[in-house]
Amino acid sequence: MRDTGWRWRGITTLALLAGVGLAVPALPSGPAELRLLALAGAGLMLVGLGILTRVIVVRE
Repeated sequence: MRDTGWRWRGITTLALLAGVGLAVPALPSGPAELRLLALAGAGLMLVGLGILTRVIVVRE
């Protein structure tokens, strides 16, 4: 088995930063549609992260 720990940590960090980056700027101000879109994007990032976690764990 190869050590995929560094890859897992990198992917996790990027996914979380992308999710937060989508949600944070639109939350304090802006139209309601933009805030909803930002929250939906962050939610999709977290769902993708969960799927990715499952795939990596199963492969190891």
